[in-house]
Amino acid sequence: MSAKKPKRKEQDEATEYPDVLLGICQEKFSVLEAELASLMELEGNCTQDDNLSELLGQDEVVTDYDILTIYKNVSKLSAIESYLKISYRPFQCFVNCRTELKLLEVETFLPKTDYTPDRHPALFVRLSNPVCSLRVYENGNIYCQGYSCNGAASGIQSFIASLEILGYEPVFHNPVFNVVNATFCLPFRVDLEQLYLENRDACVYNPETHPYLMYKVPDLTIKLAIFSTGCVFVLLSLQPICTQKAIAYIMPVIYRHKATRAGTGVREEAEVCSGDINFNLLWENEFQKAYQGSVKY
Repeated sequence: MSAKKPKRKEQDEATEYPDVLLGICQEKFSVLEAELASLMELEGNCTQDDNLSELLGQDEVVTDYDILTIYKNVSKLSAIESYLKISYRPFQCFVNCRTELKLLEVETFLPKTDYTPDRHPALFVRLSNPVCSLRVYENGNIYCQGYSCNGAASGIQSFIASLEILGYEPVFHNPVFNVVNATFCLPFRVDLEQLYLENRDACVYNPETHPYLMYKVPDLTIKLAIFSTGCVFVLLSLQPICTQKAIAYIMPVIYRHKATRAGTGVREEAEVCSGDINFNLLWENEFQKAYQGSVKY
């Protein structure tokens, strides 16, 4: 009988132990909650949307301060980019080298190439210097995707040099680059007229002809097409770091010009713009037509 008493004691302790842990966790959570509230009070503009965690499908909440300092906290970057629906475009270059190519022959003599005409009409090429990938067609069309605007152009030039060794006479002429480098959508509408009035030197805005404001980022080649819905197109970037600098720069500028309800002075409630695919494709094509000759690599 005496041997069973320790077992009952162990069972009682095992029953009480989770309650002790729960009490400790609750106490720590209360402390963290108080610290978070204090931090948000200091930041001033840090606000939380009660529904953000549901919209994100995760526990992490994105605040205004997170967005305004988007690239400072790497641990929250993924959540912020998901919330703003940021879509980065790879840097692409297109050239017609003005010569007919025998792709099977090219694949035979060049390394890191893949040509399976029964699956795809293009020859796929991978280069390591610069790091890029190419699609090459028999009619001389060459598409290159790289990590920068210059890298994409250099990839085609390097491949053309290889074609010359094989006896071809290709030409690197009139390269065409993709103009839109990123898109994102803020969770509120933007007062474009007020933004223009306060930033005339950096803006072009004519609502009678275009539904967007064009903002030139200082010290960069980049322009930003800002729509009143909160959608923003990043144009004419030369490399990823420039794209990020432009996005970080424009955030506080746009935040100062949140649209208000007419006559009330109250900001519109935050509403995540899902970003209509047809809308994005339409304007991406329009910007490509308008600025494809403006890329200076």
